[in-house]
Amino acid sequence: MPTGSRRCSTRHPIFLVALTACLACDATRPSRNLEGRREGQFAGNTPTDSISISFTQSDSILYGNGFLRFGSRNANTGPVYFPLQVVGTVSGRTVDLVISEGPVQSRLHGYLMGGRMPAVFEYATVGTYPIVLHRSSIVFGQ
Repeated sequence: MPTGSRRCSTRHPIFLVALTACLACDATRPSRNLEGRREGQFAGNTPTDSISISFTQSDSILYGNGFLRFGSRNANTGPVYFPLQVVGTVSGRTVDLVISEGPVQSRLHGYLMGGRMPAVFEYATVGTYPIVLHRSSIVFGQ
């Protein structure tokens, strides 16, 4: 067997081991700190519907409060706000949240990328919406 083909055959397992280690590394990495406020817009009822959540974190468990803001299609009425309670987990860069709006539960799944979190917001039985949550320095009540 030529040495070139033998060398090539040993590269593939090394490459696969390195790739597997890189992918598995994210799951074993300590959880990221999400404490603080995150917010983002999604195109629900109107293109400017939004969600804002203020998080606290204990190890990999997230807790939070926030609100859903639905814009109005009628110029004579303002936006409508719904309070939320949030609980979820963060593992490496992966975030999974259960969002409760009274008895109605929704889910949000995302992936942390620096100060951004691209995610999918599964809003109860209404629909599924892409959203990007950003860090916010605005504090609730101000």
